[in-house]
Order: sequence, then C-alpha cells, then structure tokens
Amino acid sequence: MSSPSNFLKKILISLAAVLFLVAFNNYWSNQWLKGSVLSFFKKPMGASYYFLNQAEQRVVSWFSTGNLLKENEALKSEKHALVSARLKISELEKENNFLRKELGVAKRKNLEVILAKIFSQQIDGRTHTVLIDVGADEEVKRDMPIVFDGEVILGVIQEVYANSSLVYLITDPRLNLSVKIPESEVMGRIKGSLTGGLSLELVANQEKVQPGQLVVTSGLDGLPDALIVGKIKTARTDRGGLFQKIEIEPEFKNLTSNKVFVLK
Repeated sequence: MSSPSNFLKKILISLAAVLFLVAFNNYWSNQWLKGSVLSFFKKPMGASYYFLNQAEQRVVSWFSTGNLLKENEALKSEKHALVSARLKISELEKENNFLRKELGVAKRKNLEVILAKIFSQQIDGRTHTVLIDVGADEEVKRDMPIVFDGEVILGVIQEVYANSSLVYLITDPRLNLSVKIPESEVMGRIKGSLTGGLSLELVANQEKVQPGQLVVTSGLDGLPDALIVGKIKTARTDRGGLFQKIEIEPEFKNLTSNKVFVLK
C-alpha cells in the first residue's frame, strides 16, 4: 500500500510532464506559425522591395539626367556667348586698326576724311562703279578719291547726290589717272580695259620697268600723291611703237570690307 507522500510525488511528476509537453508544443507551434507567415509574405515583400528599389533608381536617374541636360544647355549658351563676344572684339579691333590707318594717312597728308560704306556695285565690261552712302550733305564733291587700308586708292567720285555718291573704280575704262613708279620715278597714266584689267600707258620703251614694282598716284591731277594703285604685273617693249605695254595688278582687288574713306 502506497504512502500519501509517494502519491503526491507521482501527481507532481505527472503535472510537470504535462506542463513540459504543453510548453514544447506551444514553442514548435509558434515556430511553425512564424515560418508559415514569413514564407507567405517573403516573396511579395521581396518583389515589392525590388520594385521600389528600381523605381527609386529610375527617379534618381531621371533627375540626374535632367540636371545634366540643363547643365549642358547652360554650358552651350555660355560657349555661344563667349564666341560671340570674341567675334565682336575681333571686329572692333579690325575697325580700330582700319580707323587708325586712315587717320594716320589723313594727318600725314593734312587731309580730312569721311567714313563711308559701299552699298552697291556694278562691274561689267564698260562700267566699274560702286555707290557709297555719303554725299553732298557731308560736303562730298566730285573728283575726291576713295581709299581703304591706309593709302590704297579704290576710285574717284564722279557723281554726287544728297546722301550718296557714284565712284568710278580705277579699273573703269572711263577713268584716266596720272601715276608714277617711285623706284625709278617713271611717270605715266593708268587706264582700265573692257576686260577688267589695268594698264600703264605713255611709258617710253627706253624706261626700265620691272614686274613687282609699286605704282602710286603722282599728285599731278588734283589727287593726293603716293596713294597706292597696285604693282607692275608685266612689262614689254613695243618694237613697232614708242611706248611699252605694261599691265598693273590693282591693289584694291584685296578689298575685304565695305568700309572706305573719302579724302577731302
């Protein structure tokens, strides 16, 4: 027959075993539940995280690209402004050099100058002319020379209007000017041809004339002296005549601007 203490001990052991089994069962139930829940949400959460991450990268990339495009446009604008400023500076330097040359010539020759622009020209077989934008209102008169690049003569004014003037170029067949070759003091007259050339006439066969020699105005026909006409292109004696056949290369063919000066 069992004692009461042994019976109580058995009850306590049984109760402890039951509690252990309950705890053990709850633990593994929770672990299974956790695993089941995590397993259920794992894929959707992973996909959502990937989508959000990609979206974030796209937004960042879009803003970065937009900023780069704006920066690129700003740099292009600055570059264009810089190029434009450099061109303006270059043009101003050219104009200053142009004015400096002409004013230097006017001062040396004790002449007044009027700045003018060529706005029209007509060059064909019989007519070599240009129109300039100054006239009687600026006290321009007939037979005043037109020059550029310091001392290069372009032509002579032949007709004067209120606000413009007609200029015969030195290659115009109707114009005849007194010139000389400073190197040898040979004198002659220049005359344009129907083909656009320029010849030096009335130079005797015995005079020594060579290609490359400079030809300038003589100052004998009312024009200032030493204005550059051009250079000797060819020269040959005429065995059947008294004068040489001489061709001149006009300097004004190198005119690169429409700005000229009237010498008063």
